[in-house]
Amino acid sequence: MTEWRETDSIRPGVHIDILTNIPNPYRIYKSWREEHPVFQLEPHGFWAVCGYADVKFASRRHDIFSSVGVKIVMQPEWLEESYWRDFSFLVQDAPDHMKSRKLVNKEFGLKAVKLFIPFIEKAAHSLISEISPDQEIEFLEGVAAPFSSGLIDHIIGTENSQKLSDIQEYSERNKQNILSKPDGEYIENLQNSVLNINQYFDNLIQKRRANPKDDLISKLLSTKLEGEKLTDDMVSNLVELLLLAGTNTLSHFLCHGMIQLSRSPDLFYKLKKKPELIPDFIEELLRHSTIGPISLRKTTEAVILSGVTIPKGEIVLLFLASANRDATIFPDPDDFIMKRANIHEHLAFGIGAHQCLGRHLLRLEAKIIVECILKSFNGISCPEEDQLEWNNSWIMNSIEKLPVRFR
Repeated sequence: MTEWRETDSIRPGVHIDILTNIPNPYRIYKSWREEHPVFQLEPHGFWAVCGYADVKFASRRHDIFSSVGVKIVMQPEWLEESYWRDFSFLVQDAPDHMKSRKLVNKEFGLKAVKLFIPFIEKAAHSLISEISPDQEIEFLEGVAAPFSSGLIDHIIGTENSQKLSDIQEYSERNKQNILSKPDGEYIENLQNSVLNINQYFDNLIQKRRANPKDDLISKLLSTKLEGEKLTDDMVSNLVELLLLAGTNTLSHFLCHGMIQLSRSPDLFYKLKKKPELIPDFIEELLRHSTIGPISLRKTTEAVILSGVTIPKGEIVLLFLASANRDATIFPDPDDFIMKRANIHEHLAFGIGAHQCLGRHLLRLEAKIIVECILKSFNGISCPEEDQLEWNNSWIMNSIEKLPVRFR
């Protein structure tokens, strides 16, 4: 392995906040890939990896790029240890990762999620049937969020998760956690959020212990890991991780889908006429509008990517969203092309051992509600990107509000 030398450093003065609240981060990713595909971001020198080949390699090599890097978001050094969140397999490497992941793998397999089709179809129809043509609605709050949270509640056994504002607030605040230590008021508010979250899950777990149901929480409470029953903390951490991932990701993905259909009336008509093309629409949307822009890793040894040495012990941001617009893999990457020969080679769900657990569920949910919308309406319109209220960051490719009008 090439020894680390100070002259290897590429630190072009790019601040991570450049990705905050902008409608099109992809032009930034393009410049990064072309000018410095592996470099250090300000203010703390975390490494950005932007090209498809490098991101794919690093995603697969957990022996070199450890998932413990995720802990810098959930367990910032300035937060007292008693408030740290341990999200199990999300922050683990082999062999512990697979042991923990097996606890919930079966519940989110393709065969298992297909059992939810009747519930998903009913939920989608219930929400869409309430919308009148030419009625302006706030799509995120009125459709996407209740749709995603309702299904997660059904599967996991959580209760009224859409209104669990503390969890949403905690998730949003964590976008800042790797930056400089915040003021005392911020830390106090965050700690109160963690306490409220813990109390919510503690109460829920006790309910399921007393009255088990056919949901994931009840199953976890009777599950054993290496002969030992899971502790309440282990169950709580698993459920919180699945809840956060299962609601926010789908909600914002559906918003990007509506934006894409609004920009291309011909595409709306094409999918309406040929709904069998909806899965291809979803795959290209995953590539084109990747909701989770990064994976966080930490190097276990020095490694060379694109001719640049990243030393041992460094925090690395694998930019999945950038990799998915790499023209060397996806020609005309900024165009929305459903007939790509390699349409399934995108990295929106990651790749390797840590590939997104909920990928089958998200695809199914999106397919069903998009199909319901296409059956119910003849078109959709929403404001232009620069007129929308974005909530983008390096953590989530999200939107604050999405006013839409169906026709």
